[in-house]
Amino acid sequence: MLKKFSTCIYVVLLLTQCVMGSDIRFRKITSTQGLSHNTVYAITQDEQGFMWFGTREGLNRFDCRQVKSYYIDAASPGTSTNQINALLSHQKTIYVGTNHGLYRYDLPQDRLIAHPLASERPAVSFLSEMQGTLYVGTSKGLFQIKNGKTVLTIQGYARAMCPLTANRLLLAIDRRILIINETGHIEHTFTTASFPLLAASNFTVFQMHRDTKGRIWLATSRGLYRYNDQIQQFTSTPFAIKENTENNTVRSIVASKDDLLYIGTENGLYIYDIKTGQSTNYTQSFINEPKKLNDKAIYSTFIGKEGTVWIGTYFGGVNYIPVGDEGFQNILPSDRNNGLGGKAVSQLMEDSLHRIWIATEDGGISIYDPSTASFNRIDKNSFPFYLNTNNVHALHHDTDGNIWVGTFFGGLHRFNLRKQATTIYTKNPADHNSLSNNQVYAVYQDSRGILWIGTQQGLNQFDYKTEKFNLLAPEILGDKFIYDLTEDKNGELWICTRQDGIYRYNPLSKTIKHYTNEGKDASLLSNQLISVFKDRQQRLWFGTLDGGVCVYHAATDSFQHYTTRDGLANNNVYGILEDDAGFIWLSTNLGISKWNPRTKKFINYDNRYGLSTNQFNFKSFLKGSDGIFYFGSINGLCYFNPLKVHIDKQPYPLVFTSFQLFNKDVHPDSNATILKQKLGYARQINLSYDQNVFTINYIAINYVNPGSTNYAYRLEGFEEQWNYVGNKTSATYTNLSPGSYILHVKSLDEAGNFIGQQQSVSILVTPPFYRSNLAYVFYALLLGLCIYLYARFVRFIHQKRLEIQLAHMEKDKTKALTQYRINFFTFISHEFKTPLTLILASIDKFINEKNIDLKQHTELSHIKKNASKLFKLIHQLAEFRKVEGDSLSVHFSRSDIVAFVQQIVDSFDPLAEEKSIRISFEAKIDKAQFFFDGDKLEKILSNILSNAVKHTEEGDISVGMQTMFNEGQKMVNVVIRDTGAGMPPTDLEHLFDPFYRSPAHSTIPGTGIGMALVHHLIKSLQGTIEASSTLGEGTTISFSIPIYEQLSSQQPEQEHQNPAKTNVATLAQPAFKSERSPIPLYTLLLVEDNKELLHFLAQHFQETYSVITATNGASAWKKINRTPPDIIISDVKMPKMDGLELCLKLKQHQQFDHIPLILLSDSQDEQLKVNGLDIGADAYVGKPFNLKELELVVTNMVKSRIKLREHVVGLGTFADNHVVNNNRDQDFLTKLSSVLEKHYTNPELTIEYLANELHTSRTSLHLNLRRILQKSATELLNEYRLKKALVMLENNVPINEIAYHCGYREPNYFSRVFKKHYQLPPQKYKEVHFNM
Repeated sequence: MLKKFSTCIYVVLLLTQCVMGSDIRFRKITSTQGLSHNTVYAITQDEQGFMWFGTREGLNRFDCRQVKSYYIDAASPGTSTNQINALLSHQKTIYVGTNHGLYRYDLPQDRLIAHPLASERPAVSFLSEMQGTLYVGTSKGLFQIKNGKTVLTIQGYARAMCPLTANRLLLAIDRRILIINETGHIEHTFTTASFPLLAASNFTVFQMHRDTKGRIWLATSRGLYRYNDQIQQFTSTPFAIKENTENNTVRSIVASKDDLLYIGTENGLYIYDIKTGQSTNYTQSFINEPKKLNDKAIYSTFIGKEGTVWIGTYFGGVNYIPVGDEGFQNILPSDRNNGLGGKAVSQLMEDSLHRIWIATEDGGISIYDPSTASFNRIDKNSFPFYLNTNNVHALHHDTDGNIWVGTFFGGLHRFNLRKQATTIYTKNPADHNSLSNNQVYAVYQDSRGILWIGTQQGLNQFDYKTEKFNLLAPEILGDKFIYDLTEDKNGELWICTRQDGIYRYNPLSKTIKHYTNEGKDASLLSNQLISVFKDRQQRLWFGTLDGGVCVYHAATDSFQHYTTRDGLANNNVYGILEDDAGFIWLSTNLGISKWNPRTKKFINYDNRYGLSTNQFNFKSFLKGSDGIFYFGSINGLCYFNPLKVHIDKQPYPLVFTSFQLFNKDVHPDSNATILKQKLGYARQINLSYDQNVFTINYIAINYVNPGSTNYAYRLEGFEEQWNYVGNKTSATYTNLSPGSYILHVKSLDEAGNFIGQQQSVSILVTPPFYRSNLAYVFYALLLGLCIYLYARFVRFIHQKRLEIQLAHMEKDKTKALTQYRINFFTFISHEFKTPLTLILASIDKFINEKNIDLKQHTELSHIKKNASKLFKLIHQLAEFRKVEGDSLSVHFSRSDIVAFVQQIVDSFDPLAEEKSIRISFEAKIDKAQFFFDGDKLEKILSNILSNAVKHTEEGDISVGMQTMFNEGQKMVNVVIRDTGAGMPPTDLEHLFDPFYRSPAHSTIPGTGIGMALVHHLIKSLQGTIEASSTLGEGTTISFSIPIYEQLSSQQPEQEHQNPAKTNVATLAQPAFKSERSPIPLYTLLLVEDNKELLHFLAQHFQETYSVITATNGASAWKKINRTPPDIIISDVKMPKMDGLELCLKLKQHQQFDHIPLILLSDSQDEQLKVNGLDIGADAYVGKPFNLKELELVVTNMVKSRIKLREHVVGLGTFADNHVVNNNRDQDFLTKLSSVLEKHYTNPELTIEYLANELHTSRTSLHLNLRRILQKSATELLNEYRLKKALVMLENNVPINEIAYHCGYREPNYFSRVFKKHYQLPPQKYKEVHFNM
């Protein structure tokens, strides 16, 4: 009887264990995930939420995704220092008990530090705390650590300890169990009488544990015991159905808040319900089943703050049970009979017994009973229900109690549950009423009881009576791949095809409507329909491949689509279900999506939330009668209660895990600059400007669904917007500018809402030295210094500018005064030239007419000499004016420079002799022929020698000359020394200033421009001049100018004049009186605004010419039009119309352009002279002029016209008299001669023809010929022909031929004209003059 009762109790406990343990899933952390060793002796959790595991080799920290290992670097070989036996989180410090002493993990510094207990390092067996005091059990005894002091409380091998009441401890030491106080005083010793097991040799206390309700539990080598402190008694607590050595070896124990005791034994984990006394045993599995451990030897247990149970094993690392894990569960494929028979799960079905039929594509059918968690299988080898292939795609339970199974290549199977029989229907080519295709993907019975079978080739209708098959609309659906079927509320059949969209069949009207993604009115996004579902509102939902999900709206006969753009996890939708709250659940290729019909938003779940895989399978979905959802995947079956899958809003602790610089971990160091403490404790990260690539890792510690938390971060000071990065747990930044930043990180739930607390860390990027604060201070000081120096510099510059401005003003004033003087003297000289012209011309005329010898008339000689001197001064002023205006040109000529200078020096001998001064000249030059500007050299020497003579009263003047080279240029150096009065330094400084006269020499005559002219002339020649003087001893002037042996193309050569011929004394010589040849026939027009000069010239020329006068150009032009003159003499500067304008007007007029014109001017401007000649003036004579010179110019021009005329009408004279063709008259006569020569033989030649050829009128031609040749055109033509006739007559040409050749029509007429002109007939003329 007792045996039967025990058996019943065993069965009850066994069933209880199965029921209790049915929902527990173990997650594993092994060396594969980074654990340093798979033997785990101790487990604890720190204040931040990290889990710590002490292993046989090393300490490990787990943050729900990654494992970080720590080792004791100073461990000596053979000491097993890195074997961690005990762990305790105490006052923000992790204490680590090893086989070689105690260590503590410094959280801020992220390192292990030795904590000395005694002179030796005893092995630590446990760590415990009570009222802020840390107790360390070691092989040497129990140590107490309080307020930084370590005290050995009691000696012995302390194995386990547990606090009782205040200041009382239960301690297992050596082979004893004691009650001691906090000072180590033993209050009670348990004897073998009170606890007999103490006498057993193999009895060991592994752990003592006090639960939340004060109960004391002992884990021993002989089972589990409970201690009652009130009666001081130990009681055995059986927790296993059948005790044995393995389950009696209890190494670890921990109690939860809900009175569950987690007991770690050598036979796995026992979960013991203290209230009911029931327990569940979890042992190991060799195939990594989620509901079993991976190792049954358990050495440590721990319950975390959030309720997760952690289990340390001997060979299996860490197994843990997440708290509240009521979400997604998985049934994974198994090779055992009592398990899921295949991986790729296809269609699902629930039978009348609430069993779940699971069709697979590789393992047949598995029948799962949720009540017992057991499996049955139907495959090729099962009986009475069997399959001809294990690839199953369709399941359906009809109203007659049959289960229909569609297979791939195996046809249609019928399981008759009442008869326990299997019938297989396949295609028979000989029977058109057989199944249309053996690949069956859909089986569905509609509301009328019709069974529809969808195949790869059409839709079949099964007749239960005849067991025959008929194709529906084979002309439409005969070749269509039918994948799923359903019936709507109106009784219409909806047919989903694999490639051709949706067909809607109306059984009443026998009509079919097609929905597709083709054409203008396409209603679908994809033609690949793989699932259909009817919700509570009778709406049809369709899952597609690559088109998302769509819902049909009957009112509008349209589809509404939802894709990844709307938040769907993936556009391949395999299964569709609706929960009792109205949410739509969709299995996809990237997990499961939950659609909220109110917000129209999706929440997506993937393997981070417990799914075995993200890829689900085609048309594999089911809602059980108990509300449980089933979705088939390519790796088993996922099931869950949709009402218990909530958005996880628990604020998991968000922590920083590590800091990386250039992808390398940076460890905290109190002496370091970058990171003084671990992230989370460090206030700030300090980086230099070149440490510009860093990563900060963070994580929300979520042990329930690791990796399911989403994150967002933002770097304040760098960006304004948050970066939403999904479940990425790191933030990387590069190339940050120097400055202060704050990294903010926050965690988000599945819906993207912020949960928990935000974590922040400051980052300081220090600038380079040149951008540091010290540098900026230096820059500020430097800037201040620069500003100060700049201010001083500005003041200095301002002062200098004022000085320069004053100097400029003084210079401008001096320049203006000089210019005023020059302008004044220029004006005066201009006004003086005309009177001087009259004076000199009158003297010359008087001398010539009276034939006076100047040596006998001293007064007349003085008049002419001083007038010439005055002219020279005026000329000198004009030269200086040119120099000042930079209009002086250089004219080179080749000559003997020694002779040239010698002549200039000799010309001053008369002046020197008057003052009894000796002038000497010495030249040290071998070769004397050079190119130089003789005119300027003469002016330079003349002015210097003139000054030397004027300022020397006695002594001598020496002139020396030699050649030298200056930078490769040959120069002639001339030195003039005198023994005159000299000059002080103040006068020497102004020697070359215009109009400067020394106060000490005010009595010496002069203008003050001579040396200034010299200076400018030498400068224009690119030479140099120097002066030195000693007061009372004399002055030395030295100048150098370049000379050339050969001239370049830019240096034109001009004829050089002998300086003796240009001497002013030449003007004093009497003019040569030539023989005049009166030509009373010619008219001379004189144009001059000075009436005296005009009257003088008119009187002079009236003896030879018919003179007409005018006082300005306008008056002259009128007279020219009335009586054209033969020659014109005109002044340049006149009122109303000047001479240049008159010349231009004359030469542009066709009637008068032949009249020669001579310009008179007092200007020395070379450009003015060039301009006058350029517009057509025949000659240019400067004032004051030599009257004889002007007379000869006029006479020569008249003679030139006479010779030109003779050339035209007398052919031979032109060859002997070279008339230069330099004016318009000459051009006219030349053209006339050419025309006559060309056409004189033509008897038809007329005067009109001649005028046309010359581009003039008959009248103009006549006037020009009268004026120039004093002949008419007819007379000229006759004379020209007769001259030609004379030439031919001389050549003995017959007279008749001469007549016709010369343009005469009749020889008689020619003879009469010839006789009239030459007074002899042609034949007689030839005999008389040519002797023929």
